[in-house]
Amino acid sequence: MAAFKDRLREALGGDVAARRARLAALLEEGLGPGEIKVLHRHLLENSGDLPTLRCALLFAGTAAPWRLFFEAELLAAGLRPQIYEPAFAASMQEALQAGSGLERFAPEVAIVATHYRDFPPPAEFASDEAARVNALEETQQKLRALWSRLLEMGALVVQNDMDIPPFLPFGHYELRHPGSPSA
Repeated sequence: MAAFKDRLREALGGDVAARRARLAALLEEGLGPGEIKVLHRHLLENSGDLPTLRCALLFAGTAAPWRLFFEAELLAAGLRPQIYEPAFAASMQEALQAGSGLERFAPEVAIVATHYRDFPPPAEFASDEAARVNALEETQQKLRALWSRLLEMGALVVQNDMDIPPFLPFGHYELRHPGSPSA
């Protein structure tokens, strides 16, 4: 942290444009959460004349741990973010509901971060090919509805990959259970 503080002190001299460029360069150094928080504050203090970008963070859970880094990256890129984050686990409902806070916000960019738990498969998923196909088609329909609605709002949609569970869903039966990821 001491080395970061020294580099930060050096970055804060000079005119605003030079300061912004040096602060942005610091972001490329693989900083920890505390350092990103400090850097975010300084980037924000030096962002007065930057164009605003309205961004919606649509996460299944909370975007709080990721939000500061995202804002710092946008500030470093020369954009002043205005962030809309729906209530915990309400992103899908807000996106699909006419007249919602998200629609009134009119995001220019919507970051959609989904989780494998957002689209749980039916119980018969493991042993029934038709159930697997139906579950995948339902998931695609839900995501298409979400993307269509966000596009209607005028947003550029950025969808992350679905994460894979960090555990074996079928436990010690994983290798023998039809339909399991390892079978």
